[in-house]
Amino acid sequence: MMTKDELLQASKNKSEFIKRIFPLSTSEICDLSGISSQVIKNYANTEIVIPIVNPTGRGKVRKYDKKNLIEILISYNLSQKGIFLKTVKRIIRAIQDLNPPGIDWVNSEKYLSLNQRLFLIIYNFSTDTLRVEMKLCKNPYEIENFEKKSKDVQKVLIQQFNTININMTSLEEVIVIDVTILAKKFL
Repeated sequence: MMTKDELLQASKNKSEFIKRIFPLSTSEICDLSGISSQVIKNYANTEIVIPIVNPTGRGKVRKYDKKNLIEILISYNLSQKGIFLKTVKRIIRAIQDLNPPGIDWVNSEKYLSLNQRLFLIIYNFSTDTLRVEMKLCKNPYEIENFEKKSKDVQKVLIQQFNTININMTSLEEVIVIDVTILAKKFL
């Protein structure tokens, strides 16, 4: 487990420190992300996120890699939007199956230096026709917190991606997450 001094160092020079410290324990993920250990344990117990080291039994320490951390951050973001855990699990599995060519979603924070952003677009999340896409685009707007911007901005981005024909009046069935900014906050 990391000491408080090591955690302080992590917050000062996160990207270099993060490369050195993976895999992380549950408590280390909590300290880094601010997400409670109960939430992270629940994600592991319900197999929303599958740790790289997942021992069984009492007192055993789970270990998480960077991919797990991004999955935890996305899961938490979705949960905060009121999405049920069963649906969050489906979305995370869809992301894992997606594996888009040429897109490094695990290291998405690197796209900021290229003036690009990686967006996760989730369609029909409350139905059996769930669809997940990842799109890399030039920074179309200087948006620091994409989720708080208006539905009009989401609509423009979705139209820009030319993904599928969706009814733009029912945007509550579409969630757009800026994975680049989400990762940047913690890595």
